[in-house]
Amino acid sequence: MRKTAIWLMLLLLTMGSLPERAESLGVFFKPDVSCSDTWQRAVRINEIQTCNGCYGYIELFVAQDIPSAATIGAWRLFYGYDSVYLSSSADIILHSGGSETSLQGYAGSIPAGAFITIPESLFGNKNFFDKNRGDILLATGYSWSDYVVDYLYYYVGNGNDDKFKWIVPEECGSTVDLHNATEDICTKPDGAELWQECDATEGESNDDTAGATLDHFRIEHDGHALTCQPEEVTVRACLNPDCTSLYTGEVSLTLSPAGWLGGSTQTFSGGSASLWLRDTTPGTLTLGIGSSSLTAINPYQCYEGGSGGDCTLEYHETGFIFDVATLTACQDSSAVTIQAVRMDATTQACVGYEGFAGTSRTLNFWSDYVLPASGSRSLNLNGSALATALPGTNVNLNFNATASATFALNYRDAGQLTLNARYEGSGDEADLVMLGSDAFVVSPAGFEVSATSDGINSLDNSTSSGEPYWPAGEDFQSEVKAVCSDGTVTPNFAWDTSLTAVAPFNPGSGTLSNGTVAAASFTNGVATLNNLQYSEVGTMTIRALAGDYLAPGVDVSGTSPVVGRFTPHHFAVSLNTPEFGTGCSSGNFTYIGQVFDYTTQPVITVSAKNKQNVTTVNYTGEWWKITNASLSGKQYSVMSGTLDQSLVPSSDPVITENTGTGTGTLTFSSGGGMRFSRGGPEADFDAEISLEINVADSDGIVYAANPARFGLPTLGFGMAFENGKAMRYGRLALENAYGSELLNLPVPATIQYFNGTSFVTNTDDSCTIWDAGMLTLTSVEETVAGTGPIRINGSAATTATLSSSNFANGQGALLFSAPGSGGDGWADIDLDLSGQDWLKFDWDGDGTHDNNPAARATFGIFKSNPRLIYQRESVN
Repeated sequence: MRKTAIWLMLLLLTMGSLPERAESLGVFFKPDVSCSDTWQRAVRINEIQTCNGCYGYIELFVAQDIPSAATIGAWRLFYGYDSVYLSSSADIILHSGGSETSLQGYAGSIPAGAFITIPESLFGNKNFFDKNRGDILLATGYSWSDYVVDYLYYYVGNGNDDKFKWIVPEECGSTVDLHNATEDICTKPDGAELWQECDATEGESNDDTAGATLDHFRIEHDGHALTCQPEEVTVRACLNPDCTSLYTGEVSLTLSPAGWLGGSTQTFSGGSASLWLRDTTPGTLTLGIGSSSLTAINPYQCYEGGSGGDCTLEYHETGFIFDVATLTACQDSSAVTIQAVRMDATTQACVGYEGFAGTSRTLNFWSDYVLPASGSRSLNLNGSALATALPGTNVNLNFNATASATFALNYRDAGQLTLNARYEGSGDEADLVMLGSDAFVVSPAGFEVSATSDGINSLDNSTSSGEPYWPAGEDFQSEVKAVCSDGTVTPNFAWDTSLTAVAPFNPGSGTLSNGTVAAASFTNGVATLNNLQYSEVGTMTIRALAGDYLAPGVDVSGTSPVVGRFTPHHFAVSLNTPEFGTGCSSGNFTYIGQVFDYTTQPVITVSAKNKQNVTTVNYTGEWWKITNASLSGKQYSVMSGTLDQSLVPSSDPVITENTGTGTGTLTFSSGGGMRFSRGGPEADFDAEISLEINVADSDGIVYAANPARFGLPTLGFGMAFENGKAMRYGRLALENAYGSELLNLPVPATIQYFNGTSFVTNTDDSCTIWDAGMLTLTSVEETVAGTGPIRINGSAATTATLSSSNFANGQGALLFSAPGSGGDGWADIDLDLSGQDWLKFDWDGDGTHDNNPAARATFGIFKSNPRLIYQRESVN
């Protein structure tokens, strides 16, 4: 049933507003959802303003530090079944430290105590937020069936109506009865579960406090102290129950009992503080917190060693003092000095206890696990493994004249421990019991960081080519191991850790997203992130950093080998509007067989993109992989006719990288030009030409909608022509002429095109040119080039004159001068159309349209010689 409901709900999500669709179908859902293991209650629903006639808002409270806003950028806030991404609009505002900024595009960290407001306008309508009831769910993504951060169902006047209510575990959700509330509602203190009627305070604290809502304060001590010196007590501000996440802002506390160095009111930041309590009288004190500047959800907790519950601290006149500095896992400590001391009666200071001076004594040592509260490895003292409880492990030490001795420690794990020492006298010292302890931190030597595409295949290519490679912005995995100095894992390590991309970068820097490792993500000292994303092309190094591990200034870090290489995820393209030149621009047509060229060349601008569709500017230089060899499928297509591309260069297109921008251009050329192949006469048609190519690089990164295409080979959708797309089958015809030898004789010339039935005068042609150099005249007497003069009999001659250099409306003429009396004869005319082959014709009837036009001018007769028949007279 649950799978069916979820399937139908997803279907409804594609149809519109889910509550409206659900109601219209008479179906109501109560889908099960699960809490996010990592971010449960890290951000909390804090305030709802419902506003009659205006836009209200929902306010979120940030309860723990978010290292990068990118972490929550894809989170969704559902109201009912409508939702918005937290980074989807510039109107979603981050309020922090008294300033406001749009969460959209913000990449910095978000500190605990900040607020985020989502306006009602993003859900579409005023008064969309119901004053009587609401169903609000914050999830880490669109998959609302998992990963819920926080949830609120409130009802005011109409009772607890289940029909719009999600089913959410109690630990990450609340159902609140606010019966009879008439104003806005909010929590006091911020981020708590104590909802009440209130006046809306957008971006500000509801209870006049600044900072995060704490889970609890923790007081750590070792249970016993010396009257001769102040005792160290650690106080932590915990954001979660196991205190692995700390509030690092400023906190003020009022402590009890009296005797704190610096006074009972203590202020600290950074998450924890070492405070000192002095009492010069033997006895027992009870530790406590009276008030604080931040309200915690739960009462303070006391921890003695690694055990919780005991807030009593017992002071003794004699005991042991020693101070263990922070250790590195698997490395021997420097010498730790332990001194047997007593309180000087006069000065009340610690002085060496004379009974131990110059003696050899056997002490009982044991260790306690503090953070975490358990472990699998022993603390070693002088090479011996120590017990973890009384009676401890016997260790013999030689004390010098100041009642001091030394020892060394080694711990093959990480965490906070307490070392305890006890001496119980016998004989003359039968009543003597001396105690001493010190808490200290053991940090890993560092992190080992590795990256894989899938948990198996390493991303370890440091070059700009070859395998492996991975798309920028695509999820990949990283394993983070906390290790000893010898490389073995420290299984007890668990701490909030951040992963960032650091130098060396090649060829330039990028951003690593989703690099937050919560302490709870570590299992046996190892954490795996499955959704890391790198924004850029190239290689980088991943740095893991756990700051202030269990103590201020204790940082654990480590860097990976070079991670890469990253390629674009895909290409985006934009196309210009190319244009061909028209053969006869004034006539809006081109002859079939006539060469035409681009007046505006086709240009594809290619942009390398990551998965988030952001341009990868590092796709440059040797990382740019688009070549003529990687491009494929280049093709011109036409609706009619056959396109002759023989003059287009083989290296087309020309590829130009716009260095350092992640973009480049593919510029196409027609070379010597293109033309439609010319065979026999055919009816005129429009040139509908399409150009397409598959955009890809040598790594196989592609434009998803390949092929990129200019135009379509369909009517009206081909690439543009400057002045018309009409293609006409043309010819130039000369007519025979005859007349008196005493008169000038015109020879008509006509440019024609085939209209599908016959050749007709192309009255649109005023473009074609001719000149004397195209003429050859032949008579019985001689052959001359050009317009003559030419002798047509023994003495008479004639000279030809062109009517103009251009045909006018498809018409032109040759005018031969009169040869005069006795000038009977003829001259044959040949017009050479080399360079204008599209006007030649099959005048000789051999099936090949390759003949120049020819005619005869005859003088001295008034009609044509019946013995002379020219083919041109029988065409049509």
